[in-house]
Amino acid sequence: MGVERMAGSNPEFGMAEPTEWITHDMKQSELRFYASPVAANNDDRTHAGDRGVGSLQQRAHGVVDLHGAQEPWHELLRRESSPIEALAVQRQLNKVQVLIEVRRDLPAYTLRGYKVRGLFFGEGNLPVERREVSMPDAAPRGETKLELVFTQPEAPVHIQIDVLRPTSFSAYSLDWKPWLPASS
Repeated sequence: MGVERMAGSNPEFGMAEPTEWITHDMKQSELRFYASPVAANNDDRTHAGDRGVGSLQQRAHGVVDLHGAQEPWHELLRRESSPIEALAVQRQLNKVQVLIEVRRDLPAYTLRGYKVRGLFFGEGNLPVERREVSMPDAAPRGETKLELVFTQPEAPVHIQIDVLRPTSFSAYSLDWKPWLPASS
């Protein structure tokens, strides 16, 4: 049984596997890739190429670059992976009504423990108030209407609405501006 360089590894690092293992792993990897509906999120190939020289060479791929900055397709993949289909906002004085549509197709699941956070930006584009409300459980294809009440008397420059997962990570974001249509 011959020992060859592992597929995708750098021989300088001394990583090696038997040739049969490499061939088997590559076939299994291809099968998993074509059978997986989220293959685009888990693909380990790169469209950016390798960066660096020698032992500092790194493969640049994914939704962030080598320094952690978001790539242009980050927001697109985040929205595609979100259980939220759409947000609509209506403002009446200091009250903001948020209509949340839960996705009808994959990834569709019942939302439990989610929250909605609104960040009110006032004059000078400064964040001046934050409100957060718990979201009732929402089934796929469902809609939920929530209300955020702000104490600011003036009109906002914009309001950033986030639907937060139970882990507090944002599942969906909308930057609402009063002069644009509410559903944009």
